[in-house]
Amino acid sequence: MQLAIVYGDRHFRVTSGNRVNQEVGGASFSRHIIGDAIDFYCDGLTGNQVYRALDPWWTGGLGRYNSFPALCHLDARGYRARWTN
Repeated sequence: MQLAIVYGDRHFRVTSGNRVNQEVGGASFSRHIIGDAIDFYCDGLTGNQVYRALDPWWTGGLGRYNSFPALCHLDARGYRARWTN
């Protein structure tokens, strides 16, 4: 199941939130485990476009998945972190 958030004419689709990371091959210390992270994509934009738009002002974690080019990751950690993989 996906959650869709509408902003203007864009749909932001959350594909993953709180989860047991070992079931999806994720990192053992993932922010998804404690429930403060989402993976999402935005209709009509590439993952790189979303990443570049959020990068200057998002104060927590922001990531990109090379194996899923449309997806971005956001989390609410207390410091700025950036990555692609």
